[in-house]
Amino acid sequence: MEKEKLSISSFAIKAGINSGTLSRFINGNQPLSVSSLDLITKAMKLEEGYFYSLYVNELTPNWRRLGPFIMRCAELGKLYCIDQAVDLIIDNPAYSSLLFDSAEALFHKGNREAALIIYKKVAESEKHQHAERLGLCQYRIFTCSLNSDQEHNLNCTIQFEAYIKRLPEGVQLDALKDLTNTLLSLNKWNKAKYYAQEMGRISRMLQKHNTNRPHRKPIEPAKPLFGYILYSDLLLGSIAADNDDYDQALYYLSCYEDQTWIVESDESSERTKEQFREWARGNRYLYELMKGNIEVLEPYIEYISSRKNEILRALFNS
Repeated sequence: MEKEKLSISSFAIKAGINSGTLSRFINGNQPLSVSSLDLITKAMKLEEGYFYSLYVNELTPNWRRLGPFIMRCAELGKLYCIDQAVDLIIDNPAYSSLLFDSAEALFHKGNREAALIIYKKVAESEKHQHAERLGLCQYRIFTCSLNSDQEHNLNCTIQFEAYIKRLPEGVQLDALKDLTNTLLSLNKWNKAKYYAQEMGRISRMLQKHNTNRPHRKPIEPAKPLFGYILYSDLLLGSIAADNDDYDQALYYLSCYEDQTWIVESDESSERTKEQFREWARGNRYLYELMKGNIEVLEPYIEYISSRKNEILRALFNS
């Protein structure tokens, strides 16, 4: 203001904030909100978040300011500031729920790096508890941490395994799906088989629970329960085939091929069922061929010739 020869009122107009608010901030009588700081920064023609590293050092443990500040830092990629801001309140258990909700909001927006910082700090603060929130944090840490480094992914898997049973049963199904897929990519067949079986067992148990107690609110994950049952059988069939047990693979194939027990018939469910039937058609040709049944060779060639995604797989298995 001195450099530009601006009065409080003229700069307040330039920034688009109340002159009284600006005056109280300058005189140290009122904390500055992150939204007002953004307006001041813009009026000074500086880049967004220019003062955040200074601002975080002046913040007090007040969620009204810290909450918006954390979300704004995430938008601008100021991850170091998020780390500092969370440290201000993480020792107070009253803030754990608020921090977790913020991490969830960031996760669902696709801002996983920022969310991961918060999940890790919440998990660390609750490591001696057995709350579902700790399990959920560890699940998010697992999915957010996976990358192209297989040794790193194996370590992530080992760390997460201890927490999977702490998850709510509905969420546990998605966690089992992600865990099994990761183990398959690591060629850990026995563990993948165990968790695929668990996914099938829990999804069938929940389906039975919902059928037998129609007056109760259904316990369901994000997707229809029948999808997890079919996917469990698909994975178990693939694991059997990878271990050259094609009779077992064909048994599991018949399980996800037979859909007469499924009651859902909406458009989304029909697409899901058709996808599994399509996988069953291709896999039946493949498993029969691998067993030595050359009679399926011609129809299998015809099948894969119209499906580009199947050609490489067929060549790999031939």
